[in-house]
Amino acid sequence: MGFDRPDYLAGKEVTHERMEELGPVILMDGREFERGLTDEGRKVTQRIRANMRAERPG
Repeated sequence: MGFDRPDYLAGKEVTHERMEELGPVILMDGREFERGLTDEGRKVTQRIRANMRAERPG
């Protein structure tokens, strides 16, 4: 689908910088979903939880 093209990846870097102004960006590798939605979904969920714990005040 062209996700590995240098011009796409360069644009993505700019987009991620902008997105980080709104909040944390959690990256996923779409190719990993081909191996198993459950496993990759679990990894993403763990990253979200870890990020939320790290940002808690206190």
